Amino acid sequence: MDRRDFFHPGAISKQLETPFPVSGSLTNALHPDNDAKLICFSRKAMGTVFEWTFPFGLADIHSKANGAFELVDQMESVLSAYQYESEVCRANRSGRGGEWLSPSAALWELCKKSSELWKITGGAFDPTMGALIRAWGFLKGPFRVPETSEIEELKGQSGMEHVSFHPNQKKIRHLKPEVNWNFGAIGKGFAIDFAARWLTSRLPEAPFLLHSGRSSIYAKGNSPSEDSGWVVQLNHPSNGKPMANLRLVDIALGTSATTYRRFEMDGKTYGHVLDPRSGAPSEGMTSVTVCAPDCTTADALSTAVFVAGPGLAEKLARENPSLGFFLLEKDPEAEPLVLGALKNKLVTD
Repeated sequence: MDRRDFFHPGAISKQLETPFPVSGSLTNALHPDNDAKLICFSRKAMGTVFEWTFPFGLADIHSKANGAFELVDQMESVLSAYQYESEVCRANRSGRGGEWLSPSAALWELCKKSSELWKITGGAFDPTMGALIRAWGFLKGPFRVPETSEIEELKGQSGMEHVSFHPNQKKIRHLKPEVNWNFGAIGKGFAIDFAARWLTSRLPEAPFLLHSGRSSIYAKGNSPSEDSGWVVQLNHPSNGKPMANLRLVDIALGTSATTYRRFEMDGKTYGHVLDPRSGAPSEGMTSVTVCAPDCTTADALSTAVFVAGPGLAEKLARENPSLGFFLLEKDPEAEPLVLGALKNKLVTD
């Protein structure tokens, strides 16, 4: 997972007029207050901090929040590229022989979802680039710039076209032994989706806000401090200045940027978001924020559009009215581009 620390432990808090900031970063705008309307819980997991926010006074909320955190811990044991005995790492090793693998229900769901997202993005989202990510040093270091010949070889080992699915038996098979899964671009969002479904089944009428670190957020229902939804603030990933306020109701938000994961070598800066087409870090965007019905989709599409650029965002927005995009290009003179469903979520008053 992408290793990021951001939020401090939550406490009984009230959301004041200042909205929750997000961006290429999410920042905390909860303020302690005796007249509390919200209660927050946080836990470190997947190399970042997950935080749950609920209306104050819900029955047995401490145990429910803890149960949702335990679910995230379980997802980390499945998806982590850093834990040698995680299910993904074991699948990467076992798949080298070309035999059919029987993943857990969670991993099967994510692999199938990833295949769908790979198709609709034309391969701009690709969770099989684990070997490339490792070669650049973005897994465990050290940072390096691989030779062109090495990049070309590793590109040939990546791609969802090298994975076969057996839908009836829910099995997968690597058609190339070098296929190496890495769900760093989607894993935290997937964990939030699991937590959101679990909490909704136990708190069907309760609103809540779930987020992980700097990049993923899910808003359910209406905050007790707002007339409608949950207001979040979108900040510039480099200078932290507010760019827009968004009102979210029953929707997810995901952001990709390279502000916090990059290195410099020979006078050039390399970010951690790799372009599957070139095998090298993408250079076209400053940040991409996506709204979607679920965090898994929002996270994957923010990465894909960061790689492929505005053309892909425009295509996806035309084809699916539930999707929205907020694009910040490298050109410092360019205005942010807002597309699709995000236009209706801008707070203008």
